[in-house]
Amino acid sequence: MTCYMVRAGSGGKYIDKFLSESVVAVGFNAGDLILPSSRDEIIQYIRSKSPNSKSGTIISDASQLNKFINIISVDDYVIAYDSIDRIYHYGKVNGLAKIDTLISGLEVNRSVKWIGSKSRDTLPVKFRNSLGSISTIFIISDDILEMIMNPSEVVDPNCIVQSNIPLSDDVVDEGNDYEDIELKGKELIKDKILALDFNELPKLFGEILKAMGYKVTVGGAGPDRGIDIFASPDGLGLELPRIKVEVKHRSETKIGAPLIRSFMGVLREGDRGIYVSTGGFAKDAHYEAERSSIPIALIDLDKMADLIINNYDKFDSNGRILMPLVKVYWPVTNEV
Repeated sequence: MTCYMVRAGSGGKYIDKFLSESVVAVGFNAGDLILPSSRDEIIQYIRSKSPNSKSGTIISDASQLNKFINIISVDDYVIAYDSIDRIYHYGKVNGLAKIDTLISGLEVNRSVKWIGSKSRDTLPVKFRNSLGSISTIFIISDDILEMIMNPSEVVDPNCIVQSNIPLSDDVVDEGNDYEDIELKGKELIKDKILALDFNELPKLFGEILKAMGYKVTVGGAGPDRGIDIFASPDGLGLELPRIKVEVKHRSETKIGAPLIRSFMGVLREGDRGIYVSTGGFAKDAHYEAERSSIPIALIDLDKMADLIINNYDKFDSNGRILMPLVKVYWPVTNEV
């Protein structure tokens, strides 16, 4: 079996389209490329569309597009990752590459019969790490594909995991490589958030608010009123805004409108509400928050990871104990 990971756009933003339209798709300014095209023709095409791009970026993008058009075959398996719901979807390619406007921004697609899915959270850490990049097209080894297709809810943590297999025409582009590291790092941070217990998660979100300049009380407002965290500029609530936060951790179902309405009931004039759910939110929850007369922000696992990354430099020792991270330095290139 040959299987490829295909990115569903930055952060997996096109995953719903992939599933609903039964496709995988890529872009690379390929809107009027003539198919089929050789790798050299694709390089010349991308260079004509992006003459100011770095040579390494052009070659890397062309290699990705060539894989998608000419190397992936009918009946090969593909995997696409939903970074919000943390699910790997797998299916079989059943069509040749074609250009159309089915997904805006991703002009080249191939039809896929989606077969099933696997939650990232049911997989052992070494398996999650073995998937490597989530922002490029690359071959997934047979044993990894078999684990994803394993109907068992939990994969044996003692299984042997092989590395992913590079293609012969893979070209390393520093810009893409750095993006891969950022995205993989974010997924690992989300893994660590989910590993926290029910008492630690409110403390971690309190540390985020402290890093953003607020004085914070965790648990002080009382669970009966649905408030897990209280924050304000002075810590007393005399200065606005008064921020009230409810935290739900590892919910098996997404938070819906009824819980948002219940939360709205404890908010008063001058308050600002934040609802944190590592299990995510249903569409009606977003609608309910948007129509609230008191502003409410909904923070899912993905947004919480972004808040940690953006504010980590201001974390104190307590926050760094809850979420220990290291900074990675990357050289700047001036290549044109």
